[in-house]
Amino acid sequence: MAHPPHVSAATYIVRYPTTSRSSVATTVFNLGDPGTERSSLVTPVIAPTLSESKSTAAVLVKSGDAAFITVATENATIYYTTDGSTPLSTNASQIYAAGTRITVSGSSGDKLVVKAIAVKSGQSSTVVTQTYQIASDPSQVPIFAPIINWTSGTYSQTSIAFQTNGIRIYCPSYMTNCYYTVDDLDPDPPMLGDNLGFGSRDQTIWQDPQDGLHYQITATDNLYVRVWQLNDDLTDVVPESEFDVFVGQSREAPALVRNGGASGKYVYIVTSTQSGWYPNQAMYKRATSIQAGFSLSRDSKSGYRDGTSLWSTLTPIGDASTFGSQSTWILNIGTDVSPSYVYIGDRYNVPSLAQSSYVFTPLYIDDNTAGENGVSGSGNMTLVFDPQPAIQVASNRIAQPPWRLLSLNKPVSATSSIALTAAQAAAGTYNYSASVANDGVNFDENAYDAVQQYYLPVTVPYFWQVDLQKSYALSWIGLSFRSVSGSDAVARYTASASKDNSTWTLLVDNTGNALPGYKSHMVSGRYRYVRIDVSSIYDVVHGTSAAWEAGLYEASVYGSC
Repeated sequence: MAHPPHVSAATYIVRYPTTSRSSVATTVFNLGDPGTERSSLVTPVIAPTLSESKSTAAVLVKSGDAAFITVATENATIYYTTDGSTPLSTNASQIYAAGTRITVSGSSGDKLVVKAIAVKSGQSSTVVTQTYQIASDPSQVPIFAPIINWTSGTYSQTSIAFQTNGIRIYCPSYMTNCYYTVDDLDPDPPMLGDNLGFGSRDQTIWQDPQDGLHYQITATDNLYVRVWQLNDDLTDVVPESEFDVFVGQSREAPALVRNGGASGKYVYIVTSTQSGWYPNQAMYKRATSIQAGFSLSRDSKSGYRDGTSLWSTLTPIGDASTFGSQSTWILNIGTDVSPSYVYIGDRYNVPSLAQSSYVFTPLYIDDNTAGENGVSGSGNMTLVFDPQPAIQVASNRIAQPPWRLLSLNKPVSATSSIALTAAQAAAGTYNYSASVANDGVNFDENAYDAVQQYYLPVTVPYFWQVDLQKSYALSWIGLSFRSVSGSDAVARYTASASKDNSTWTLLVDNTGNALPGYKSHMVSGRYRYVRIDVSSIYDVVHGTSAAWEAGLYEASVYGSC
């Protein structure tokens, strides 16, 4: 956002603090004749390395941190394993795609052993090994330095390092952002300087019905969600009227509503985290006033206003992929006294973005009830997916659908699930059994926390089946497959139904699925049993198996008597 020349730059500029940061990674590219420096086969590097760990036996990490593999040899191929075995250049499935996150997840003490070799012209490097261990004390884990895929040295002007996407920077620490410069300056603070303005990405313009003022709410520079008050003719922001709703949380796609209109007490904001074009778990929180943020004191060092304390705790809404969408607007087709909300979300079609669409589905708000996760203080904002919502604008309502949920807590059978470790069983917050997949809970607040409750089979392929206990006229099936923070993995599957658990009719064939996120399928026929057969989990970006993301949050079968 550029500002008009008659307003002083100091009025606009907000320096962003970095309360904790990594060390600076540096690569110096000298142009010249590299001789054999770029062509000679060298051992790959698996980073982060022990140099950043307080342990000399393993690199201590937090669950969700990741390793990356690079090699300084041009046109070399990297092969790797994560099971302790030696990688083989004859095994194409072990090829490392540049930039692949090797995520370390699990509980305290869990280890991941990564081994890698580089191969060029039939020659193999020595094997390099790096062991990662989830730290028992997260405070002992630093923010790891960014990884630059090339080392300092001499490069020719035609080097592949200078081709499109040739130079890459990777962030090993989970939920961090990497900043870089190409002028030898320290990239901290991330934004500094006159007349630079602020980066605005996923944003919305919203009018508060209580005060009639308009606001721009925008994702700012990957880290913040900022509120600006707009001037009376909506042509610019009011320079001194700004504050941050989210600080350092990398959220975006804001959608706001004041429940109850002008007389409503709470403003609710829905946002997603940042995961490219792929959907993730939306969250919401609420506050009583937007204006209150403008009177907050500015941070003495950075100059920004942190409005976090004005808002309630983040609470999940929708399933783990927000029913395959990203929040964009909340529409009230009812009245202030009797609201009828429609959630509108972008459903992106990657890579055919021109074929993207919207999700319209009912949304309900109760100021006085705890959230779906049982936490009070944020109200209850519930998203109910409806594949064919009957939105009746003329009558200010969304008509009730002709079907009902049939599968909730009905008997199930499935491929055996992963057994809990002793620590997981003792924690009481882990449940990988098949019955979790029809218990009515489809959200996941944090894919890496100690609350993990979804059906997790021991193998892929796998099946999951529900007995509706009598025959019903089926209408549609909804599937919330496991999704790790906006992952690019998809489940490929079929859905079948039976009247007698013996003869089966194919209802859905989605074995060519290429779109991550929630799936719904309209079906028909009278049946008692419904079965989901998952043939594979596929990474649509890297073109590889992603069986590690197998799992099912919720399978819902709808119909009528």
